[in-house]
Amino acid sequence: MKRSIYFLIISIFFCFTISSAQSIYYFQYKLPASTGSTSYEAFFMKNNSTGGMVRIRFNNAAGTPTIIEMKLKEQFLSGTTSIIDPNVVYYKASQLQIIDGDDDGATDSLSFWFELNTQTNSFEPSKIITNAADGKETTAEIIKAELLNSTNLSKDIVLRFFSETDPLYVSTFKSVTRGLDANEKKTRMHVILVCATTDPTLSEFSTYDMNRAEELFSKLADAIGIKANFIKIFGATYNKMNVDAAVKNLKSAPNDIVVFYYSGHGFRLPNLNRPYPFLDLRSDVKTQDYKKHTANIEDIFLSLKSKPSRFTLVLSDCCNSVPEAPNKISPVPPQPKASDLKWNFENLRVLFLNPKKTSLLLTAADKNQFANCNPKLGGFLSYYFKQSLENMLTNPNPREVSWFKISEETRAKTINQAKHTACSMPPIPANACVQYPIYKFVF
Repeated sequence: MKRSIYFLIISIFFCFTISSAQSIYYFQYKLPASTGSTSYEAFFMKNNSTGGMVRIRFNNAAGTPTIIEMKLKEQFLSGTTSIIDPNVVYYKASQLQIIDGDDDGATDSLSFWFELNTQTNSFEPSKIITNAADGKETTAEIIKAELLNSTNLSKDIVLRFFSETDPLYVSTFKSVTRGLDANEKKTRMHVILVCATTDPTLSEFSTYDMNRAEELFSKLADAIGIKANFIKIFGATYNKMNVDAAVKNLKSAPNDIVVFYYSGHGFRLPNLNRPYPFLDLRSDVKTQDYKKHTANIEDIFLSLKSKPSRFTLVLSDCCNSVPEAPNKISPVPPQPKASDLKWNFENLRVLFLNPKKTSLLLTAADKNQFANCNPKLGGFLSYYFKQSLENMLTNPNPREVSWFKISEETRAKTINQAKHTACSMPPIPANACVQYPIYKFVF
């Protein structure tokens, strides 16, 4: 079963939409003169929900321009009525690396804070705090905080922090994309969407997941420049017979891409020691036996990967435990605004047009765990898979792009979201959800 998570703080969370893309900010800030170097610039990039990087430019004690890079890690404050404070998120920067110059005058660590603006109903930069080696904190004065996107991510700003040979600059301003070759033009995308939209306990979430998945894979096919064929099994057509037929009868060519996506209930059969869940494919949950109207997601994966297609992706956003579970309540973690960045076509080529036959199976939860969801995210796995994939598509360096990294990032984000979700009352850290997605590749 997919466990549904509702809101504690309705007045806040129905007011804004959480973005699934990167957040890139250009900051100018000052520290008090007593701290030494007083003026700084920062190129802040939140590349996923749990971290990112920041480059900081300043003049060192000798007056020489210096650029350092630090890793970002997302942090939350504890709320008074929930595991997290839904009004605040901050990103702690550490692990200093010198890019140019020296670190004389650099701070040991700092943090970028974002708070909910109730007037705009969005999360915006609120403060920057530096931490000295002796533990002393200093709050900076923010002179400028500009969200960067495809319209204002200028060469001048990027060259303040990166060279013209850096992958980020090349990808943004110099990249040349070759078109599809004759073989690649033959590629077709086949997408099977199976969603339990009529189940009263899941209809809202599965409908949301289905529409999001259809939108995502349609957009991907358009971006690659290929045709997509969708087989949608939901509503009155939702049953085991139609799922079995769709998998068995799917015809794919060696250049094709095959996707199977499931959003619904999942469970384990105690007498079978199988790591991946069984899908609840009953058309009538009141009269049919879920143990008979089922299929194991791994069997679906094995069947689809045996077809000639170059890439097979099988996703199941469902529980891997008992078939019944109570609904729970939790808010959604805050996120900064998103930057509207274009996908790198070469990244699409790496992921979807790799001539080496590849298959990936990714499911939402490990054995005896629940798959969580809520009205703002839908299924946690589905939401974070889409976010991780889109973030990877904006990566400036195609050599860093891989399905392994997408899977690992999806897993880490889902685990992190579950840790900030209450699966029992009261909503304190000891009662946080436990959800560890599992996956495997076959080459």
